[in-house]
Amino acid sequence: MGAILIDDRLKNGTDKFQGRYIHFGTEKFPGWKSVLQELM
Repeated sequence: MGAILIDDRLKNGTDKFQGRYIHFGTEKFPGWKSVLQELM
């Protein structure tokens, strides 16, 4: 299982994911640039 999940929805088990969850498309992560900055 992976350590990081990047998704734009809160469905399909994201609440059960035990690694790092990045909620794409939110105020904190509006686009890929902000996601990549977080991962670097």
